[in-house]
Amino acid sequence: MAQETNPYDTGQEEYELGLLKQELAQNEASIEADFAKYVVENLSENQEMLMLDNKEAFIREVILPMQNKFYEERISSKRAREKELETSINQKRNKKSFDDSVNAFMGEFKLDNNAFNAMMDFYQNDLPPRAQKELEQLPPNEFFKKVYELWETQGKQDPKQTPQGTQEQLPQQLEGVANKATDETTGFDENPMDRY
Repeated sequence: MAQETNPYDTGQEEYELGLLKQELAQNEASIEADFAKYVVENLSENQEMLMLDNKEAFIREVILPMQNKFYEERISSKRAREKELETSINQKRNKKSFDDSVNAFMGEFKLDNNAFNAMMDFYQNDLPPRAQKELEQLPPNEFFKKVYELWETQGKQDPKQTPQGTQEQLPQQLEGVANKATDETTGFDENPMDRY
């Protein structure tokens, strides 16, 4: 049986992030010494000759490209990965917090999934955008309570109920006797549409 993964688990990402932060701290602490070694190891004879012949061209054509490549390998790519991990960890934590708020709210107000979905449908489709933006500024638990209050007062009405809560009077079926349309004076069956 396959083990079910926890969608909120950030353990692996936090571990990788910790290692990455240590590595970045070490790289930044020794960046100058490491770069000097990197240049010496990667410098060709032609580049060495350029250093003696034209120092400005040497810096522009050799040192700066090497510096950019070195920084990308040692720092930039790791910083990008650091941001990815932090974003993923925050998203999982926010998702867990949101889901916990949903579950707590549904338990407190004794709503099943259908009622909760109906309430959220009311929020998404019946409330004006300005009201939605105001509600979105609230913390999740307050957000759900406020949407619930609005849904209770504006959206969750029995369709047979009027806004005042009284039964709407539906028209009664008319009773009568079916009769052929005849003209008693002539005795002819006459369709009113055929008179003209």
